[in-house]
Amino acid sequence: MNLIRELELQNQELRRLQLELDAQRARYFDLYDLAPVGYCIVSENDLILEANLTAATLLGVDRALLVGQPHKRFIHSADHDLYTRWRNQLLITAQAQECELQMASQSGSLFWVKLIGTLVQDGSALAALRIVMVDIGKRKQIAEELRISEERFRLMFDRATDGIVILSESGKLLSVNAAFARMHGYTPDEMAALHLRDLDTPQTAQGLPEKLARILAGEALSFEVTHYHKDGRELLLEVSSSLIVADGQRLIQAFHRDITERKRADELVRELAYYDPLTRLANRMLLKDRLIQSMLAGQRSGNYGALMFLDLDNFKPLNDQHGHGAGDLLLAEAAKRLKSCVRQIDTVARFGGDEFVVLLDDLTSEKAQAHSHADQVAEKIRSLLAHPYVLPLVAGEDGVPQSIQHHGSASIGVTLFLAQESTQESILIAADLAMYRAKDLGGNTVCFFDAQMQLEHMTQTVLRRDLRNGIVEQQFCLHYQAQLRGAGQITGAEALLRWQHPTRGWIAPTEFIATAEKTGLILPLGLWALEAACKQLALWGKRPEMAHLTIAVNVSARQFRNNDFVDQVLATVARTGANPHRLILELTDSFVMANLEDVVRKMSIARAQGISFALDDFGTGSSSLTFLKRLPLDQLKIDKSFVQNILIDPDDTAITKMVIDLANNMGLGVIAEGVETQAQRSYLAQMGCDQYQGYLHSRPLPIQDFEALLAQA
Repeated sequence: MNLIRELELQNQELRRLQLELDAQRARYFDLYDLAPVGYCIVSENDLILEANLTAATLLGVDRALLVGQPHKRFIHSADHDLYTRWRNQLLITAQAQECELQMASQSGSLFWVKLIGTLVQDGSALAALRIVMVDIGKRKQIAEELRISEERFRLMFDRATDGIVILSESGKLLSVNAAFARMHGYTPDEMAALHLRDLDTPQTAQGLPEKLARILAGEALSFEVTHYHKDGRELLLEVSSSLIVADGQRLIQAFHRDITERKRADELVRELAYYDPLTRLANRMLLKDRLIQSMLAGQRSGNYGALMFLDLDNFKPLNDQHGHGAGDLLLAEAAKRLKSCVRQIDTVARFGGDEFVVLLDDLTSEKAQAHSHADQVAEKIRSLLAHPYVLPLVAGEDGVPQSIQHHGSASIGVTLFLAQESTQESILIAADLAMYRAKDLGGNTVCFFDAQMQLEHMTQTVLRRDLRNGIVEQQFCLHYQAQLRGAGQITGAEALLRWQHPTRGWIAPTEFIATAEKTGLILPLGLWALEAACKQLALWGKRPEMAHLTIAVNVSARQFRNNDFVDQVLATVARTGANPHRLILELTDSFVMANLEDVVRKMSIARAQGISFALDDFGTGSSSLTFLKRLPLDQLKIDKSFVQNILIDPDDTAITKMVIDLANNMGLGVIAEGVETQAQRSYLAQMGCDQYQGYLHSRPLPIQDFEALLAQA
């Protein structure tokens, strides 16, 4: 019984062990078949003896059908040689071997695997290979993408037009691209031994530690730096930098763009926009900007500033005689002298032509002291600009360098200003008005602006406005002063412009002609007067008792200088139907001498059409016999300033006699102006002048009154 019992117990133990073994075997095959890698047992002659489910899945073949098939069949043809070498090495060395290659599934799709082979021997002469197939397709894909990414980065790094540098935390150059090396004149190998401070100029190196600290703290910075090129010249670079982390190491990546030429171009544009190219002084635009800045500073400090307008005296004659080259040399030299008279904080500008402006900044809060300081600077400038100029000219025809000495001066207008009491425009106007006052005083003078100038300016502003309105609204008319011969025969009239203002009444020409000349309004006024006079001549020409009368019309210098002046006159005569032989144009010798050749040409053309010319106010200007002989004149007019004192002033008597004799000798008519007494008329007749006009016979009259006077004659 005991033996039977013992046998039963042994059988139970055997069954338990068998169950445990079966369970372990099942677990083994589960692990074997469902392993994430493929397992194959391959014979020495490369036949598959056994494969797990993963291997069959990778190869796309039912596991039962894999047995007996050559393993090499599933190796991509391009890797057959590699596979053969790997097998042979494994068989020869009997040591585990690895290789990576592509395999092909039953459907022909390729996939990357890593083969790990070991030799399995069962004691027989034949050996089998245990091959583990690890699918590395994903890893290969990632590696390829990484390679492409790195290649693309390297390509971009090397071919980038901007300079790129990777720096250590301390600023050592770890890696640079070709553009960075090229812009600094080094090779990449040479730069490998450099630190950023080897490239920085002193001013850039001073701020380097602070910038590195900010970048390493995570701040992305953009800034401008100056670096040295290998040849020693300075480069201006625009930098964008940031922190990067690679392999746990903190690095600085910086992109550099060479903006040296761009900055030079910007500076050139700025020079052209804000500086005068001839004198290198500030131009009008920059001056106005500086004036605004000065006013803002003055608001804070309460200090006065001063503005000076300067106009060079005798500049035009230099240009006319020696050309614009000489004028440019004078302007450049004047600019140098001006700059030497002021402080660094002050501004000297060329305002245009031969006008300069000096802005004195931040003088003092005491007006008297500010006035004194400005006066001292202005006098210093006036004195220095009055020193003779030696101007080198280009070589003459014989090739010998020449120079001229020019004596010049300046008219200087000065105004003090407080920002809170002034505007930019009012400051400029005040200095300009003061300068014109200095000009009126003869030049080489300093004048400070005062309230009277402002009043006169306002008066002139209103006058200019009213003049324009008067022309548009036809407020002007002609009055006629009789011109007589002998005892009282009226031969013609001088047409004199009159202005009937709607609120001020009649305004004398002495009040508005000068303003009309300055503003150019004399041109439309002069044309209107000529047109009106010609229309009157045409009307008289239709009346036999008046057809013999002449009309004299004054012509302004500005009118006569117009290139189309003669054409305008002839067109007016033709359009109105006036008889050109009854039209006399009166000129003054003060302007005909300025361009004698042009004057003679224009007069000759008009005179050929029958128009006569008289020289008005003769004896008061700078006439010369040579000049008088060349002009195609018909008549001289003795100025009333000589006639008034002809009976009591021997000098006026002598001058009048000289003019009469000169006219008679040259075959010219002569007429005296301003004859107010019978004694004056008789004395003039005794000297040989029997033509006259003046209050003795008549004041200038409206056309109706003048024609009534004619009817009484």
